[in-house]
Amino acid sequence: MSASPVRELARRHAAGELSLEEYRARRHELIDDIVSGKTPLIYDQHKPVSRSAAMHTKSLRPAVIGGAALVLVLIVGSALWLLLPRHQASRAAESAAGHSRATVQDASPGSLLIQTFLHNNDWSARNVRNFVDQWNSLPQVERENARKDYRFPRLASELRQQIVSQRAMAGLTPGSGDTEAQLASLQVMASTLGVKPEE
Repeated sequence: MSASPVRELARRHAAGELSLEEYRARRHELIDDIVSGKTPLIYDQHKPVSRSAAMHTKSLRPAVIGGAALVLVLIVGSALWLLLPRHQASRAAESAAGHSRATVQDASPGSLLIQTFLHNNDWSARNVRNFVDQWNSLPQVERENARKDYRFPRLASELRQQIVSQRAMAGLTPGSGDTEAQLASLQVMASTLGVKPEE
C-alpha cells in the first residue's frame, strides 16, 4: 500500500524534491482538504506477516524470555548480596568505634596504638614517652604490621612537624628545660619508629 499523503510530502521534502516553502504550502492545502472532507485520511496498512515469519518470531520468544529471566535473577541476586547483612562482627566494631570502615589492621595492637595517639593529638612529653613505652612493649611482628598501617605515614608526618616546631621553639628560648625535654622525647619517638626527622 502507498504511504499517507502527509508522509509522502514529508518524504519528498526530506529527499529534496520539494523546497521548504513548497512543502509547507502543499501540507497546508492537504490539511485543509482533510479537514473539509475533500481528501480522506489514509492510514498506513501493514502487510500481513507471513506464516514463516510468525513461526520465526514464536521460536525466538523462549530465548527472549529466558534471557530476560536471567537478567532479572542477576539483578535481584546482586541487590540481595548488597543489601543483606554480612560480616556482622566487623559492622558492630565499626559502629562501636565510630569509624567509617573497619579493617583487619584495626584489630592489631600497633594499629590501635597509632589510631589512639593520633585521635588524642596530645604531643606532650609524658604522652610521647607513654607511646614509646607501649610501642617498645609490642612484639616485633606487631610493630612491623603497624608500620604498614595506612595511618603510619600520617603519624610520621605529624611527628616531623612537631620536631620542626620544637626545634624552632628551642631556638627562640635557649636553655628552656621544658622545650628541650619535649624535643628530646620527640626525637626518641622518631628514632624508635624509624622516622627520619629531616624528611
